[in-house]
Amino acid sequence: MTQVMTVQGIVDTERAIVGMERSSACAGDCSQCGGCGSVGQKMTAVAYNRVGAAVGDVVTVQSSSTAVLLAAALVYLVPLLLFFAGYGVGTLLPLHPVLWGGVGFAAGIGLTFWYHRRVRRRGKILYEICAIVRHGA
Repeated sequence: MTQVMTVQGIVDTERAIVGMERSSACAGDCSQCGGCGSVGQKMTAVAYNRVGAAVGDVVTVQSSSTAVLLAAALVYLVPLLLFFAGYGVGTLLPLHPVLWGGVGFAAGIGLTFWYHRRVRRRGKILYEICAIVRHGA
């Protein structure tokens, strides 16, 4: 996955802080429907800076598709699968199935937060600056 971002800061000789403003996933007419809450939010990340980009440079940033797909699966699929697993346990035992489905869903959300904190603590960098598109002012 490749995105265009702006270098916002330099961490050290090998890493930089890059950022961008989130855009809409729809047709871009968010002012009309107001349904997209993420438009205008700032997203920042730490990226490997092997091309020597400086603060203010507009750069092309590449991320691992595997890491993005793993994160999406964790956020969307795990809570859903654990909901159905909990619901199934609730139907087999003399328990309320919806309650156990909710417990499974909550466990899936908990796993998602745990994984997110683990990745942040380890400082795993998922992005790399590939090229400088335009030098900053």
